[in-house]
Amino acid sequence: MWFKNKSLLPLLFLVLFTTTKTTAQQKATDIKLFFEKLYLHTDRDFYAGGDDIWFKIYLVNAQNNYLFNSSNTVYAELINPYNSIVSRQVIRVDSGYGTGDFKLDDSIAGGSYRIRAYTNWMRNFGAHFIFEKQLLVKNVPGEQKISAAEKEATPVSTTVNSTAVYNISFFPEGGSLVEGIASVLSFKATDINGNGIDASGGIVSNTGDTVARFKTEHAGMGSFVFTAAAGVQYKTFIQYPGHVTATEDIEPALKIGYSMQVTGTNTETEQVTVFSNAATAAVYPSGQITIAVKHAGKILRKEKLQLKDNQAVLNLPVKDLPAGICSITLYDDSLHPHCERLIYVPDNDPLHINITTNKNNYSAKEKVTVSISVTGKDQQPIKTNLSMAVVDDLVAAASDHSIVSYLLLQSEVRGRIENATTYFDEKNPQRLQQLDLLLRTQGWRDFLWRRMADTAINIRYMPEQGISISGKVKQKLGGKPLPGMNITLQVPGAKDNKWFSTRSNAQGNYFLDGIPLYGVQTIKLSAKNDKAEKRGELFMDSLFSDRLPVSAAVSTTYDTTAFLRFAQDAAKRYATEKNNKWFNMLPGVTVSSKKSTMLLSDGAYMSFGYPEDNFTITSADYVYDDLRNFLGKKVPGTFYDMDNDGVYFMANGKKIRPRFVVDKREDVFDRIDYYSLSMKQVVSVSVRHVLGQPSFTRTELEDGNIRDLGTSPTDLFIVYLVLKPGALDGDASKITTEVTGYYQARIFYAPNYNTDKGMADQRTTIHWEPFISTDKNGKATISFYNADPKTTIRIDVQGVSNKGQPVAGEKKYVVE
Repeated sequence: MWFKNKSLLPLLFLVLFTTTKTTAQQKATDIKLFFEKLYLHTDRDFYAGGDDIWFKIYLVNAQNNYLFNSSNTVYAELINPYNSIVSRQVIRVDSGYGTGDFKLDDSIAGGSYRIRAYTNWMRNFGAHFIFEKQLLVKNVPGEQKISAAEKEATPVSTTVNSTAVYNISFFPEGGSLVEGIASVLSFKATDINGNGIDASGGIVSNTGDTVARFKTEHAGMGSFVFTAAAGVQYKTFIQYPGHVTATEDIEPALKIGYSMQVTGTNTETEQVTVFSNAATAAVYPSGQITIAVKHAGKILRKEKLQLKDNQAVLNLPVKDLPAGICSITLYDDSLHPHCERLIYVPDNDPLHINITTNKNNYSAKEKVTVSISVTGKDQQPIKTNLSMAVVDDLVAAASDHSIVSYLLLQSEVRGRIENATTYFDEKNPQRLQQLDLLLRTQGWRDFLWRRMADTAINIRYMPEQGISISGKVKQKLGGKPLPGMNITLQVPGAKDNKWFSTRSNAQGNYFLDGIPLYGVQTIKLSAKNDKAEKRGELFMDSLFSDRLPVSAAVSTTYDTTAFLRFAQDAAKRYATEKNNKWFNMLPGVTVSSKKSTMLLSDGAYMSFGYPEDNFTITSADYVYDDLRNFLGKKVPGTFYDMDNDGVYFMANGKKIRPRFVVDKREDVFDRIDYYSLSMKQVVSVSVRHVLGQPSFTRTELEDGNIRDLGTSPTDLFIVYLVLKPGALDGDASKITTEVTGYYQARIFYAPNYNTDKGMADQRTTIHWEPFISTDKNGKATISFYNADPKTTIRIDVQGVSNKGQPVAGEKKYVVE
């Protein structure tokens, strides 16, 4: 049983820096603290190996949901069931939105994956604003599609012989039970997976009297009125499914305190009633209290009340409050908080989205035209930014989350919320009452802005307006910093400005911000003094090296048992694929091939007997123009990429750029100017093909056995150079290197079957349209072609209006 009594600290707003969007050294000015939220609309929630994950990013102001341009850089990561990042994209976001995608390998392990997305600024607030969404990936050899039975999997039946599989928590309205005061006591009963379950029971005093009874009303939740008498101890008796019973102690009521009840929930007026007892009146004789209403940490209204006969009432109009979750907090006459209650305020001018198709039934590969309209009060058109996914309903059953449920509920009350969209479904007549029950239970303990109030905010991370390049310039001898050096950055492949400059500070550091780098780019950095003379040794920091650590998943969107079953499927597959080249790296397996280990900055790599190419350079090798030409002609399996100005290797169908170790020092800057070295400056060249060791996770399989599973290793080619003394002296003041900037999202392929109907088409995502903007009439039209399968198709449209109102809707049609 979980029972809590904790005072709340008021949220303090801070004053801190912002950054300039220029290429000059970073500066600081005072601005008011702001908060961001992210939402990712994916084309679906279920995938198979080889599929593409398409997504649209919405970045909004956390306090009003308006699309926000505070940050222009978003980090999107795909995390596997073993809490390792398998893919990472750095996405450019402009005017509050951007788009990206992940390609799933054919051989990807099945199980529960998640997408995590955040800005650099969000990292200042812990995990409070970081977006996470869970996806289900299925991959069995020879089976790519997900069956309807798997999609609708129900939990495996369990024989219950212990109450350990069940839990119940009680939440007094406002905060605590107080002796002699009637309180609304809400509760939530869950199973071992956190799913709400039906339960019933009662409260018994130490004299054996049953003083209250209760029963679940919705998703394991319910409420009842209970008065704790002074000096009496209480126990609960609970009956769970399977005739499992349990008893628990009730935490003693406070002798001094307040009780707050809110009624008329979700109507035009909320009635706030405050109760106290004689003992409280003796400690706080003034009888004065303050009621504060807050939204997203901002105080919207404060009212002073006078208790009379230990009671006070406030009628609170809610029509002027912003839509979403608000908190009502009670303070004593010294402004110490005692009670807090969350309420949901419906939008008094809700958006309506209407999605229609030109037909209800279609044939294979027939053209479909979708019309979308978004309107507000009195059918007034609303300008809205939308994204649309059109997906086979086999893998796109109605999701339990949307941009509406996330921005208005899930991002405020974190943790798992079962079927969150039902609280916003107008077809559910009890939705507002059920939502209020959720806030009185789960919201009682895990309210975003309450947790922010208890968090010491340490500002370490800047809002990013573009790619940032930083580093240091030092004296060649002695390594002392060189201040006042002119640092020039040239980006020949940039779309707009190609030259940037700044000066090193007193510590020799330089910083360039807002660089418009997209894709793989060659950049050139140089350092000169005020006389335009090359001076010093230039260093560059690795881009995006300060990564956010991956923690275990804290919530589950889908049924946990189904997730476990899919993860077990993946475990069985790995256990049987003993011929995989990485399988022989598992603990306890003898590897017959000769191997050696190399430690690099990002981990350990092993040769596993791959042949090495070793060359001692002689005058006969001077016929090669440079190292680039030498590698391309002398090392098997290499090729020269003119577009990216480098030598590459091929392994397992992938193009791999080699890493360099020069004079026993690893190059961590991905420099490419080594390729231009004259062979007269080189003593020896060695090329090694190695594999990164997989990360292992100890997993319990369905048969009860424990096995260590691993992720596939990474192929890598390392070029070892030994140079003659002074070979790089002339280049110390400049760096030519290759960097990867913003990810350039792929464009969804949309076939045109007016011209070609002969190609077989088994797509599950029929169409993905990330950028839809309604016109002045609030309307938009999109067309596409069906695939071959005869099935039901689901259209999912989500977005945010220019008034900061999230909206979502769906429409289905049939392909016959």
